[in-house]
Amino acid sequence: MKNRSLKCLVAACCLTLAASAVCLGQDRSSNKLKDAALSARRQEPFKSWYQERIAKGQRPEMVRWSLARKLAATTLIIWQRGEKFDGQKVSATLRGE
Repeated sequence: MKNRSLKCLVAACCLTLAASAVCLGQDRSSNKLKDAALSARRQEPFKSWYQERIAKGQRPEMVRWSLARKLAATTLIIWQRGEKFDGQKVSATLRGE
């Protein structure tokens, strides 16, 4: 179930970004990414990554922007490769494997 909700989050992020970039412009696209990061930080595998960065003393706003970039990169790779979402691959990437 967790993998499914994260899959839905990434899919929603992809659709929102595509629509925002075309219709709203770059500023609003950035806000949508930030909103997606706020949601993603509450779910694994992003939750533990987020908490580790905060524990290391990084500012929450900077960690959220880093997470937003990771979400954008993940979404782009999945879209370009035409792959299905795999939460374990994302977890491995966040761990640096």
